[in-house]
Amino acid sequence: MPRRLLIAACLLAMSLAAAPTADAARKVPRGFFGTVFDGPIKSAAPTLIDGEFGRMSSAGVESARTNFAWGDIQPVRGTTTFVKTDVLVGAAAEHGQILLPVVTSAPPWARKYPGKTGSPPKRVSDYTALLRALVSRYGPKGSFWTENATVPKRPIRQWQIWNEPNLPYQWARPKGQGFKKIAPAYGKLLKASRKTLKKADRGSKVVLAALTNFSWEDLATLYSRGHIKGAFDVAAINAYSNRPSDYLKIAGAVRKVLRRNGARKVPIWFTEFTAPAAKGRIRIPSYQRRFVTTDAQMAKVVKAAYKAFATKGRRSLGIERAYWYTWASTYQKGHPLGFFEFAGLRRFTGAAPSDRPAVSAYRQIARKYAG
Repeated sequence: MPRRLLIAACLLAMSLAAAPTADAARKVPRGFFGTVFDGPIKSAAPTLIDGEFGRMSSAGVESARTNFAWGDIQPVRGTTTFVKTDVLVGAAAEHGQILLPVVTSAPPWARKYPGKTGSPPKRVSDYTALLRALVSRYGPKGSFWTENATVPKRPIRQWQIWNEPNLPYQWARPKGQGFKKIAPAYGKLLKASRKTLKKADRGSKVVLAALTNFSWEDLATLYSRGHIKGAFDVAAINAYSNRPSDYLKIAGAVRKVLRRNGARKVPIWFTEFTAPAAKGRIRIPSYQRRFVTTDAQMAKVVKAAYKAFATKGRRSLGIERAYWYTWASTYQKGHPLGFFEFAGLRRFTGAAPSDRPAVSAYRQIARKYAG
C-alpha cells in the first residue's frame, strides 16, 4: 500500500476508535424519551411552537405525542384543512422529533352522538378516510414534504387510534353501559384502521388506544369482546402515580394479558405518565393523593420513573417508550384539568413559557440513557 494511503487508513481507524457514534452510547431505543404536547401551548403562534420543539430537543425529548383533532382537520363534511397539523409536523421535523399523533375528537357531523364531544364515529369509514388523508399528507410520499422541500423529511409512520376508549368521556355511550358493551365497536374501528394504514403505508405502525385506570382488565376485555388479536403493533398505557413502582406493576399486568393472547413481542408504550406538582396548590381528594407531588418531588419522579423504564422495564416488560404528561401547562387553579394543570415540565399561560424544576431532571436522565 502506498505510504500516503497507509497513513490515511491509520488515521481513519484511529478516529473511528476514538469517537464512538452517538448510538453506541445509547441504552434505550430512539424515541424512548417522549412528552405530550397539548393544552394552550398547542394553539400558540407557530414561531412559539417551533421554539418549544427546539427546547424539547435540548431537554432530551425525542418524541412528541399530540392530538390530531379530527374536528380541526375536517370541521365540515367534505372539507379538509391541515393548517394546524402542518405547524406541528413542521416544527417536529425541524427539530428531529418523532411525532406520534393520536387521532381522535370527532367533529359533530361525524359523531354517533352529535351532542357529545367524546362521541365515537358514527361510520368507521369516515374515520379511515381521515387516516388515508393524513398518510397522503404526512406519510413517506406525503404532499407536505413536496410542498415544504426545505423542511427535513421525517414522515409520520406511527398512528395512535383514539384515546382512552374505556372512559365514557373519551368514548361516549348510553348511560349505564359498561366497557364490555362498547369494546366490539372499538375493535371494529381498530381493525379497519390497521387495514387502511397498512395499505396506505406498509411500514406504518398501529398504536392501540391508550387504556387507563384498570388498563390490564380493559385490555383483556378488548381481546375477548373486541377481537383485537393481531390488530395493533404497539400496546399503550396512560397511568398516573407519584410512585415509579406503580408504573412497573401496571406494565407487568398488561404484559401478562399480552402474553396470554400471543402478543409476547408487542412493545408497551406509556403514552402518558405523570405525577403533577399540585400538592399544596389545590385541594386534592384523598383517593387522588397518590398522584400528586411538589415541584421537587415531581423532579425526582421524572428521574426515578425513567430509570425504572430504561432498566427493569426494558428488560422484563418490553417498555420501549414513555411520554411525560405534559410539556407545558398553566400551573393555575380553576382549569378543567384540575391537578393535571400542574404537570408541565414548562409553565405557559399565554406569555413566555418558563422552565419548572423537572426540566433539569428530565435532561439529566435522558442524557444518561440516550447519550
